[in-house]
Amino acid sequence: MVDADEEPPKEINRNALKKAIATSIYLNCITMKNVQFMRKIVVDGSNTSGFQRTAIIGIGGKIDTREGPVRISAICLEEDSCRKIEQDANIVEYSLDRLGIPLMEISTEPDIISPQHAREVAENIGSPLIAAGWLRKGADSIRQDVNFSMGYGRVEIKGVQKLSDIEQCLKYEMERQQGLGKISAFMRKTGIPEITLIESGDIFFETASNVLKRSMKAGNSIYISRLKGCAGILKNKDLRLGKELSDIVKAFGGGGLMHSDELPAFGIDDEISNIREKLGCADNDAFLIVTLKPESKNLIENELNSRIAKVYNMDLSETRYLNADGSTSFLRPLPGGARMYPETDVPILDIVTMMEEAERIKPAPLEEVISETSSRYGISQQDSETIIRKGLLNDFLSVNELIGNGSLSARLILHIIPESSKASGREIQVGDVLHLLQVSAMDGLDRDGLEYAMKLHFIDNFSPEKAWDGVKKSFISARDLSSLIERAANNPEITEKNLIPRLRAMTEKKFNPAVAMEMFRKLRNPY
Repeated sequence: MVDADEEPPKEINRNALKKAIATSIYLNCITMKNVQFMRKIVVDGSNTSGFQRTAIIGIGGKIDTREGPVRISAICLEEDSCRKIEQDANIVEYSLDRLGIPLMEISTEPDIISPQHAREVAENIGSPLIAAGWLRKGADSIRQDVNFSMGYGRVEIKGVQKLSDIEQCLKYEMERQQGLGKISAFMRKTGIPEITLIESGDIFFETASNVLKRSMKAGNSIYISRLKGCAGILKNKDLRLGKELSDIVKAFGGGGLMHSDELPAFGIDDEISNIREKLGCADNDAFLIVTLKPESKNLIENELNSRIAKVYNMDLSETRYLNADGSTSFLRPLPGGARMYPETDVPILDIVTMMEEAERIKPAPLEEVISETSSRYGISQQDSETIIRKGLLNDFLSVNELIGNGSLSARLILHIIPESSKASGREIQVGDVLHLLQVSAMDGLDRDGLEYAMKLHFIDNFSPEKAWDGVKKSFISARDLSSLIERAANNPEITEKNLIPRLRAMTEKKFNPAVAMEMFRKLRNPY
């Protein structure tokens, strides 16, 4: 009822409010004395009510970095939106599991000077909050919206989750805009092309292209258009106008786009001469092949011409999203500034009385977090710093919650997962490993057993249950190894020199000799 805006909202989560105030104090902000919630209009479906409740907690702060101070413009407390699950041409499916969860939004002023600096700022802001234990664990608990400008308008890249992705997407965006600048200069010499989509299914009646066959089977029609004077700028090193146009087709519900700079390919060969003849293409002209529903033809044609005009005028302001390969794609136009209005169903809150308690729980500085993490979880200072500076602290905490061994958790995050990813030929996510750990029945997991389970699951494609069965058959459990070591320590004939061969004679299962030796020494020399 609340989410449908048919019942007044419940009282604000006081614990989340206290933490937002503490963050405001930590980031040297001017903290509000009163909190007034607003409604921010959201029309993409990610908020069931059509708006998002948000309130300013603090303004005018700063955080120190190696490149100098970066100003914090505002800290807001708001309710999270739905998580997108999948999308096709006409339908977006959302999960409601995030809706309404307290979300803290921290915005910076345009003081960031490089991709590396952007990563450092995100790291310095986020790591102390993770270490404080305030954030939900797992994917999507932290998301960066990265704003970028080279003087051609503001581009907002939504939902960047990894610190490494911040650098990668900014480098891509710099290269993309530089390439578009060259395309704009090219078109100023040759003239701005006009896209006119012509239905041409007859040309592809007996096409060998499986891509086009699938698209037609899905109900799409095939259209073609000439791009006067554009041969060589649709896909040629850093000139990639074709991707810009393809993004538009996909964003507005079309099936897909192919162009002459990438043909012959996709089973399209024999049709090329017929296309060029029908369109009257000169040698320096390019052409497009677009699949779409006939009813969306006018909309997509207009949007394609609008994109050409934006590139010609170098007006690149828009909202984009991050792809898995680090590139970005068009998502939607930037929202306007007038999208907020007062939330009259939530009373104005006096938060002065919460300041003292918030001061006591404010996050520690980053260097203190590194030392505290090292001490608390029994890992080296170097591992602690690497985990935190790579943005892996949340992953580390999630793993350690299941393993209960800081050193092994650090090794899994920093070494075993990257090595397993390389060996398996795919990027293994921490969430995949958590599922593997959750079904572990091993008593006292050790490094060798974990590495073997990772191999069986991610390389040999064993199920998590079968992977652990394989580990139990091959490796001795920590409890059973401890029993063997205790028997060995009570046998005066066994020394450090013959311990390992004597243990191997006592069990056929594998064990870590270094761990066994350390256990033996502690039993023989407890002091």
